[in-house]
Amino acid sequence: MTINLKENRTQRLVAIGVLGGLLTVSVLVIAGISYAYAYHNRFFPGSIVATIPLSGLSYDAGLIAVNTRADALIQEGAFITINGSTRSIPLQIIAQDDPDLSRDLVNLNVAPAVQEAFNRGRTGNLFVRAWNMVAIGLTRPSMPIHVETNREAIKASLLETFDDYYNPAQEPSFNITSIEDVWEIQVIEGHTGRSFDIDNAIEAFISMMSQLNNNEVSIALVEETPTITTKQAEAHRDQIKAVLAAAPFTFLYEPSRFESFSYMLQAEELAEHIQLERTSDDSVQLSVPIALPLFTLMEEEINIDARNARFEMSHDRVQEFTPSIEGRAVDTEAVKASLLERLSAYTNVSSLTPSTEPILLTVERTEADITTEEVNDLGINEIIGVGVSDFRNSPANRIANIRHGMSKLNGLLIAPGEELSLVDKLRPFTLTDGYLPELVIKGNEIIPEIGGGLCQIGTTMFRTVMNSGLKVTSRRNHGLVVSYYNDLTNGNPGTDATIYDPNPDFKFINDTDHHILLNTEMDMTAGKIYFTFWGTSDGRKGYYSPPVVLNWSSAGPAVTTYTTTLAPGVKRCQSAHPGANTTFNYYVERPDGTLETITYDSHYRSLPASCLVGVTADQLDENGDLLPTTGEPSSESPVVEAEDPTTEEPLPVE
Repeated sequence: MTINLKENRTQRLVAIGVLGGLLTVSVLVIAGISYAYAYHNRFFPGSIVATIPLSGLSYDAGLIAVNTRADALIQEGAFITINGSTRSIPLQIIAQDDPDLSRDLVNLNVAPAVQEAFNRGRTGNLFVRAWNMVAIGLTRPSMPIHVETNREAIKASLLETFDDYYNPAQEPSFNITSIEDVWEIQVIEGHTGRSFDIDNAIEAFISMMSQLNNNEVSIALVEETPTITTKQAEAHRDQIKAVLAAAPFTFLYEPSRFESFSYMLQAEELAEHIQLERTSDDSVQLSVPIALPLFTLMEEEINIDARNARFEMSHDRVQEFTPSIEGRAVDTEAVKASLLERLSAYTNVSSLTPSTEPILLTVERTEADITTEEVNDLGINEIIGVGVSDFRNSPANRIANIRHGMSKLNGLLIAPGEELSLVDKLRPFTLTDGYLPELVIKGNEIIPEIGGGLCQIGTTMFRTVMNSGLKVTSRRNHGLVVSYYNDLTNGNPGTDATIYDPNPDFKFINDTDHHILLNTEMDMTAGKIYFTFWGTSDGRKGYYSPPVVLNWSSAGPAVTTYTTTLAPGVKRCQSAHPGANTTFNYYVERPDGTLETITYDSHYRSLPASCLVGVTADQLDENGDLLPTTGEPSSESPVVEAEDPTTEEPLPVE
């Protein structure tokens, strides 16, 4: 028998290698398991959300840490630098009397980023989890925060704060006068100007906020030049004279033999608003603004929103009280185009013969989704859900706004598969429509805002939807803890829904096979509003658990801001709001026995008591701070303290 010593040695080396590899893997597995166990309810070392290190913290502690920083950023405001001048842009609006109007111009959605950072190293197979745990510690990846902004509000604040730097280029214009029916056309030369790149500034600001930084954002000034020359404007003087001589121009809309709308664009109005614009083919033509007063009048008198048939329930039967209405809307762009085509005929180079016929208005018509005749086929026969909220101690304007908003919703029919937007149904938020204003604090100013009380409607609708087992597609909690929205089951915050035009909005889908009728009721004696959904039950049951407060946070020390917008000595104050983190579950039981669960976690930021105090201009330095030699202003007029219903109950203790 021959023994191959070389082969035997190789086999032993392979066996040792395999054994060593298995031992190494075993050690790594054991180490990984031990490591994961040690951090089973804590963030792994190296975990970072934005700029906040979370290593070793529990999930709840990490969420609180990131939320605390995010709340501080909102309170601090944004610092913007233009041409070496740094100024603060407020990121919150604080309502004095109605907390519905208190809102943030920036929404920092913290929870998803914290959850994703916590989940890293906890998903996938054993080797994937082990690799991710090691990678977190080595690379220390930062999880950015999702940022939502009210761009229009931020843009308006920038233009208001830096109005001395915003002087855009002006196109040539006309000074048109009439003396004894003779029109004189004077061309006013355009001029160069400067503005700043707002869109890029907002993008830089969003990027900064996503990392929870509050560094200065620099905005570059941009030089601008007119796009139309004075010579091109001069070339249109004769055309303008011919157009004004041909005025007035008539517009006509006759929807039926019983209804007729006629408008005249007089020479005086045309002379006041006529302008030049560059067309898509780079030529220059006469034009008018889309906001021409006559166009606005047309929209006010002709436009009607399509309205479904509305009904009310009486003795378990549907009773008609408002028929369906066909919608119609003036296509202002098309009307303007028709007018400009008519004006272009008054030139020497035009091949058109000026017409004296009325310009027919282009009006878009919209059929109602549910007509009066369809009422018997809707299958509305039982209550499928009710929502309740408490508005006691609301000021008069707030109650009036709630009542007005409810009147728009009462009798509303929601079709199967329809997604309802509450903001859409409550528009327009104007004095003309019937909403009333409240005062809010924005930076160092007090300004009126319209629409207080509408979060009461959003909250009641949210609860009605959950008690009906319907699908919620968009909901955001209010930024502050407000006693109006404490849940009626246990008095805790957590089950509210805030709305503000255009966002945030509350939306839900009628995911049943039948129409749903909404009835609204205001009980002034009890101080409650009730929303009731009528329809046809498919056997589902919707309900939610009482909200639980995970923790409270202190409102912090009071803040005083000095302003020249109030009379010296006058003080306007907003009470403190403690912060909170809450949670509750929304359940839907299906007829087949399945149970769907959705968890709603809500963060409410703390807000210190804040006061605006009126001073004279010589009491402030160039940064708006009170001069140290001035001292506290004396009350030359009565101190005015704003009432705040959120303090009607004792503040919670941490």
